[in-house]
Amino acid sequence: SALARTQRDQKVHLGHFVWMGNHAHILVVCHDAIQLTRFYGELQKRITDYLKRLLGLDRFDLWEGSPSIIRIADLEAAIERIT
Repeated sequence: SALARTQRDQKVHLGHFVWMGNHAHILVVCHDAIQLTRFYGELQKRITDYLKRLLGLDRFDLWEGSPSIIRIADLEAAIERIT
């Protein structure tokens, strides 16, 4: 639900996503790097808030480092990444 609620106002268009055990792979279409940055930051905050509520914590450090953003040039490249 965090992904859907964050995407609700069309900051980005979700193409594909896979949640791994310790990270996510999200393929999005976005024409504005600032909107992409805001989307990712809001998604991180929303997931952290959900987990804090679930675990009954006031503070929870979940994220380490910064995300890797890779530009995918065309549909064929996107399909190759997904497979």
